[in-house]
Amino acid sequence: GGAGKMEHFLEAFKLGIDGALAASVFHQKLIDIKELKIYLKNQGLSIRI
Repeated sequence: GGAGKMEHFLEAFKLGIDGALAASVFHQKLIDIKELKIYLKNQGLSIRI
């Protein structure tokens, strides 16, 4: 398993993890890294963009 949607990253970071690996969703262009960072920032997380 792994992150398949942006919401999965949000759930994981809200639980307090320091990082997440999800290369396949980025390589397959299922999730754009910049869009993910913007999404997480808009959800209130401290993210470097």
